[in-house]
Amino acid sequence: MNTHYYELWQDMSIFDQWYLSDPLDGNGNDIYGWHFTRGGKYSGPTPKEVKIVNSGKKFSISFGGLNIPYIRRDVFSIIINECNFDSENFPIIIDDETYELVNFLNVIKAVHPNSEIEKNDNGDIKYIWRLILDKKKIPQNCDFFRIEEWPEKLYASQKVKDILNNSNYDFGLRFDEITVM
Repeated sequence: MNTHYYELWQDMSIFDQWYLSDPLDGNGNDIYGWHFTRGGKYSGPTPKEVKIVNSGKKFSISFGGLNIPYIRRDVFSIIINECNFDSENFPIIIDDETYELVNFLNVIKAVHPNSEIEKNDNGDIKYIWRLILDKKKIPQNCDFFRIEEWPEKLYASQKVKDILNNSNYDFGLRFDEITVM
């Protein structure tokens, strides 16, 4: 069983990089990003394009607003052939190249009780200061997932990290290892 998992982030230590907007429908209207960061199926206008909010160095994998993953199609074909996950994908044109807006659908309830969590008055999670994943609750065949308790974040397995690090692609991601118990 894989015991190394990582939270994926856009590596903001890389200066002068592009920043991407929320997706737009065919009429140029914004589609609010949280639709694609909760792990649920999307039902709404089809995403068609993304604007470059800040021009600069472009990557084969980038996160737009609210951590929406945009993956260049050639890189996504490698990921989808090598990794296990459920997703719905929307082809998006960014700077004359085809990317996939990937809505990762695997959501697991895996926060270990030893995690350091700050809650709101109503009991909902306000912030996770130190995430610990419960290894008994992580499916063995799941390389990308979100956690039910904090679905905005995207997590990946060691397998994903190895595939990307061994590729020739410039993806501009940061992998922060998560403790697993």
